[in-house]
Amino acid sequence: MPELPGPMSARLLGSLDIAHRVDEQSNWILPASQRPPDRARVVRQLVPQGVQACLWLAVWIWIGGEFPDELDIITTSHYRKEPCRRSLRVHNRIVRKTDIVVVHRMPVTTPLRTACDLACLDDNAFGYDVAQRDTAIGRIMHINGLSPHLCLLELCRSGRSLGRAEGVAYFTRMCKQEEERLHQLSMRGIAAAASRIERAASMRDAAEKALIETNRNRLPVERE
Repeated sequence: MPELPGPMSARLLGSLDIAHRVDEQSNWILPASQRPPDRARVVRQLVPQGVQACLWLAVWIWIGGEFPDELDIITTSHYRKEPCRRSLRVHNRIVRKTDIVVVHRMPVTTPLRTACDLACLDDNAFGYDVAQRDTAIGRIMHINGLSPHLCLLELCRSGRSLGRAEGVAYFTRMCKQEEERLHQLSMRGIAAAASRIERAASMRDAAEKALIETNRNRLPVERE
């Protein structure tokens, strides 16, 4: 932002959530990167042409947050240039056409594929925080309406791939947790229904007693 008088102004804009810092020289206005198409446009200007965004770079495109320190891309080429002082982390692998979607002319792995790729990461891979990974997967699934069963099915369909066993185990645990949660909700629902039935029966008995008492008071009094 050359029109700003100095780095203190850029830091002030960042503290006010007006601009987000990429490096010491680069910023962008936050309102211009609030939606996936806007963030994809930012990424397209940074990475080489013909690559596909994946993993944490795809996470940023789909859900935003902090801009990643390393840019994950799928390509068979090698690059030495570091855009915005961030290294390009190249993943040389084959992806299905259905795993890629073009957002504002930027190819990126689909939310489903991105969640599966994150789940397949080794817990010690690239030095990322496991809690950060779990949060990213949860947000992607919530925003895009993905269920753990759908993610598990996607991994089973994708065949053998690096980290597939970890991903299957991850979503299997999530499926079990979801089933347990639904079971608890069901049991709570049954208990609540039983309580409502009991209250209704109690109210019915009280009403019947009141009706009997009312009818009894209306009976004519026999004179001697």
